[in-house]
Amino acid sequence: MNEMRLSVKKIISILLLFTFSKLFAFEEKNILSPISGVWKNKQALVLNLEKGTDVYYSFTGSDPYVSGFSYDSPVLIDQTGDITVKITSIAQSGERKDFTIEYNVEENSEVEYSIQSKEFINSINQNPTVLYISGTDFFIPSEFLYSLENSKAPYLKSKLFLSGKNSVERFVSCFAVDFTGNNFFHFVIQVLPAEKTTDSKADNVPFEISEWNNFSFKDKNFIYRIDDENWKSPSESSFIDRNYAHKISWQPVEFYPGNEIFEYELPAKPLVFSKKDKNGVVEFFIDGNENFTFEKNSPFAYADAFENEDIKSSACFKIFYNGNYHGTIDADFSIDRLPPEPPEIFSSSVGKLTRIKSFFRISSEPDAKIFYALSKPFEIPDGFVESAQSEFEKINPTNFSLYKGNEIFLKSSDKNAVFYKVCAYSVDASGNKSEVSEKKIIIDETNYYLFANSQNEIQDGSYDKPFNSFDQLISVLKSSNKKLRFHIYGNIEIPDNEFLISKDCTFIGHDSSLSFKENTAVKILNANVEFENLIIEKKSRDENFPLISAKNSSVGISDCEFFAVFLKRGTLLDLENSNAQIENSGFTIQSDSYACGISSENSNVNCKNSRFTSVAESCFNVKISGGTCSFSDSSFSLIGIFGRGIQVLNANASIVQNEFNARLSDSTKKSSPIWSNVNSVASEKNIQKGF
Repeated sequence: MNEMRLSVKKIISILLLFTFSKLFAFEEKNILSPISGVWKNKQALVLNLEKGTDVYYSFTGSDPYVSGFSYDSPVLIDQTGDITVKITSIAQSGERKDFTIEYNVEENSEVEYSIQSKEFINSINQNPTVLYISGTDFFIPSEFLYSLENSKAPYLKSKLFLSGKNSVERFVSCFAVDFTGNNFFHFVIQVLPAEKTTDSKADNVPFEISEWNNFSFKDKNFIYRIDDENWKSPSESSFIDRNYAHKISWQPVEFYPGNEIFEYELPAKPLVFSKKDKNGVVEFFIDGNENFTFEKNSPFAYADAFENEDIKSSACFKIFYNGNYHGTIDADFSIDRLPPEPPEIFSSSVGKLTRIKSFFRISSEPDAKIFYALSKPFEIPDGFVESAQSEFEKINPTNFSLYKGNEIFLKSSDKNAVFYKVCAYSVDASGNKSEVSEKKIIIDETNYYLFANSQNEIQDGSYDKPFNSFDQLISVLKSSNKKLRFHIYGNIEIPDNEFLISKDCTFIGHDSSLSFKENTAVKILNANVEFENLIIEKKSRDENFPLISAKNSSVGISDCEFFAVFLKRGTLLDLENSNAQIENSGFTIQSDSYACGISSENSNVNCKNSRFTSVAESCFNVKISGGTCSFSDSSFSLIGIFGRGIQVLNANASIVQNEFNARLSDSTKKSSPIWSNVNSVASEKNIQKGF
C-alpha cells in the first residue's frame, strides 16, 4: 500500500513539473504595466506572476538577471522622458525569456482641467497602482474616456463597480484619454476584496498541514501514526498523499495502562467548483466534506468583473478544514462583461435616400442574437427638407423583437416621402448587450431638389445631392410614372428651349425663382401641374408666345408671382380645354401693343385673392372664351390706351368682390372692368376706378 502511494507521488511530481513548465510560462500578456506608448503620467511595473517562475527587472538597460531586481510586488517607475524597462523570466525548467518595453512620459500639459480631473491626474501620477475595494464605486472624471483593454481606444465614461461579494484579488489595466483626445493616461487598478470579519474557531490538533501534502506533527509529548503505519515521534515534515482520506492517531509518549489514543479523520483534498448567479458573478464552492471552507470560515468565494471587461483567469484560494489551513486550490474562471460590437444595418438604398422600394438586413458578431425595432412609416409631403430633421429625431422605436436573418421590406408611398428609423442591438452568449445601432431610411419616389448653386459631382436630385438645372427635372419627369414634386432653391435660369410637360408634377419654390430666357416656354399637355411659392419671370422678344400654355390639362397656381416683358405682344398663361385653380398669386405683364395675363378657351378658371397688372396699348387682365370662370377677392389693374379687366365671351362667369383700376387714354370709351357678350355673368360687390 505504502509503495503504491510512493509511486503515485513520484508520478504526480513529474506530471506537475511538466504541467507547470507549460501552463505557468511567463508571457508578454503577464506584463500589465508599463505598456509602450506616450503617457501623461508616470508608470508602474505590475506583473502577473506565474507559479514556478522567477522574474527580474531593470530600469537602466542592464541585464535584469545579472544586475537587476527580483520582482515580488508593484514598483513605481519614478522617471519621465524616454524610458526602457527590461524584464527577464526564469522558469522552473531553467528556460529564460527576455522582454523589453519602451515608452515615454510627458507630464506637462497646457490643458485646463477641472479640480476633480487635476486631483485624478495627480493621484495616478504619484501612484499608478490605484487601490479599489470591491463593493465601492470608482469614479473617473467626466473629462475622460476610458477602456479596460489595450485593443480598443478609450470610449467609456462614468464609474467602475464590482460586487461587494468579490473575494478575488487581481490587477486590471486601465487606459484613459482626456476631452482633447490628445493626452493619454495609463494606470493599473488593484482590486481588493471587501473587508469582512468572521469569527472562526479552529480544531485544536497537535499537527500542521501546509500545501496539502506537507504534514508536521508538532507536540513532542505525543507519538503519532498515519493510518496503519508504525508509531513514530515528531520529526521534520513528511509527505502525505491527500488524494485519499487518512486517519491521524496520537497518544502520550509515556505508556501506561489505559493510555488514551486520540484519532482525527483527515479528509481527502476537495475540489473547488463554480457557477454563475443571475448577475454573472462567479460563485465558488467546495465539493467534499462540509467542514472545508474558504478564508474567514466562508463556504463560498466569489469573483466579479467590471463592466466592459472580459477576463479568463485563475483564482488561488486558501482552504481551511475546521478552521485550520491546509493549502491552496487554483480555480479557473471566466467572466465576460464585454458587450458585443453594435450590429450593422445594411439598406438596399445608397445613402440616406432611395427612389425605389427598399429593404434592410442586419448582421452582427457570430453567435450573437440581434433584436431590432422598426418605426412606423412617417410620411412627409415635402420630402427630406431641413424642417423635417427635428421630426426625425423625435422618432424612437422601442418595440424590439428577435431578428431572424431575413430581409425586411419597407413600404413606400405614391404621394409622399416616407421616413423609417431602424434600431438594433446585439446580445452575446454571456448576455451582454451592445450599444444600439440606428439607421435612417427615406424612401422618396416623388420629391426632387434643384439648387441654383449645387456643385456636387454626383447629382441625383436628393436634398444632399440636388440637381442644378431645369433640364434635369424634365428628364426625370419623362422617365417617371409617379406624380413628382420638384423643390426649387435659388434663382434658376431656364435655357432657350421649349419644355413639354406631359406628366403630373408640382413645382415648389423655397425663396426661389425661375427665369425664362427669350426663346423659352413651357407647354403642358394632358397633365396635372401645380406651381407653389415661385417667382416666374421672362423677358422676351417673341410675339404672342405664351410663357406657359396648357392644353387638356389641369393647372394649379398658389403663392406665385408671374412677371414677363414682351417686345410687342405677349400672354402669361394660355389655357385650352383645361382647368386652372389660382390663389394668392400675381400676374404682371408688359408689352408694346398687346398684353394679356390669362387667356382661356373652353376652360374652367377659378381664381381668388390674386393680383393682375397688364401694361400695353391694348391690355387685358383676363380673357375668357367658352367654359366657366370665377374671380373673387382679387385686384385688376390696366395701364395703356384700351383695356378690359375681365372679358367674357360665351361663358358662364362669377365675378364677386373684386377691385378694378385703370389708367387708360381710351377715347372710344369701350374700355371696361368687365365686358361680356352674354347674360351669364354674375357680377356683384366689385369696385372700379379709372374707367
